[in-house]
Amino acid sequence: MPSSTTVVACTPRTGSSLLCRGLRAYGLGNFNEWFRGEGVRSQELQLARARLGTDSEGVFGCKVHWHQMTRLLRWAVAIEDVFPSAGWIHLYRRDTAAQAMSLLRAEATGYWFAQSPESPPDVDLSELAYVDRVLQFHDHCWTAWFASRGIDPYRIAYEDLAVNPQATTGGVAHILGHRRLEEMPDLPIRQPHDDARDAEFLESYRLTQPEPQAPKGWTLSGPSFWRTAA
Repeated sequence: MPSSTTVVACTPRTGSSLLCRGLRAYGLGNFNEWFRGEGVRSQELQLARARLGTDSEGVFGCKVHWHQMTRLLRWAVAIEDVFPSAGWIHLYRRDTAAQAMSLLRAEATGYWFAQSPESPPDVDLSELAYVDRVLQFHDHCWTAWFASRGIDPYRIAYEDLAVNPQATTGGVAHILGHRRLEEMPDLPIRQPHDDARDAEFLESYRLTQPEPQAPKGWTLSGPSFWRTAA
């Protein structure tokens, strides 16, 4: 049983990998996306994988996307058992349209942490609208769930984290009572997916406000990220 737990509650493309690298450096747990599906469907296997997130000092660290949280809730798992004595961090993105663009780019190119060396395909604005709404919905679900549990998480916006990851991560470590490092860790920001073409797509998207249409193969029911949204 972990002695303490830190959970990053987030949605994709909010800088969660960057934040978790910093929290690991501060000794706040062996952070990883322990509840990622990838073919693992058994509750016991998922929870066993999660226990790997407990470091030698008994600190459990993980990040959880909302679609993964719904899996735990469907299992009727006692959240206090999975995340004992948890300190919650709510990581979100103010510009969800840019977040949706980043997710579509990563899905299309396979480059999640760096700019693709090839020019990415054009973005269907109706698909962008769909992904934007799903991301907003997932983040709203986190906010509603926190309120229902009486949890007041430490909130971090991606936009603030991206500008100064060292100071933002250090602030989290301070709030959680950890001061193990005399110097802040080096947290280089990975190359963003955003570029001039993306800015043009986003401007057009905001002007036209297209009707949402799910990208091909992406629905709200089934085995992928989007299929666990409902």
